[in-house]
Amino acid sequence: MLDAEMAQTIAFVIGHWPAWRPNDATIDATRRLLVDLPYNQVCAAVDQIAVEGAEFAPTGGMIRAKVVELFDPDLPPCAGEAWADVLYAIRTFGRNRRPSFTHSIVGAAVDALGGWAMLCASDNPVADRAHFLRIYEPLADRYRKRALYPPSVREALAEAALADARSLTDLLALTPGEPGT
Repeated sequence: MLDAEMAQTIAFVIGHWPAWRPNDATIDATRRLLVDLPYNQVCAAVDQIAVEGAEFAPTGGMIRAKVVELFDPDLPPCAGEAWADVLYAIRTFGRNRRPSFTHSIVGAAVDALGGWAMLCASDNPVADRAHFLRIYEPLADRYRKRALYPPSVREALAEAALADARSLTDLLALTPGEPGT
């Protein structure tokens, strides 16, 4: 989001919540959370928050969450929809053909249950459903939380992963008899 668009966003939020008077630190913090989002989606999210009856101006995090909720096409389905996807795949593909699910998290939950063939061969769909839902929810929740990460968090995680990879490389480079082994 450009600086001019950020200024328009702040004015737009004030238009919905006239009592809100952000200081420079609040504006900077909000900018950090929204900088990578399209202006039109941010405006739509602010409108939706207003329509939902928010009493106070939304924080940058609330706006980001609403943008992801409204516009991220890759969010996993709710648990009931995911289980319906599995049941449809069982009827359509059967045990011998691995289906492609509506979302990768559905497939990950199926794999965590023991795999596609095991799920298809099961004779206890009630227990399978319960186990699937128990496994699916935390996976989907973690995916949804990651979708909310602002650029600063993504950068910090990338730096940490790079540092971990370097440490692992350094550790693997050590040979027996060298200092540190």
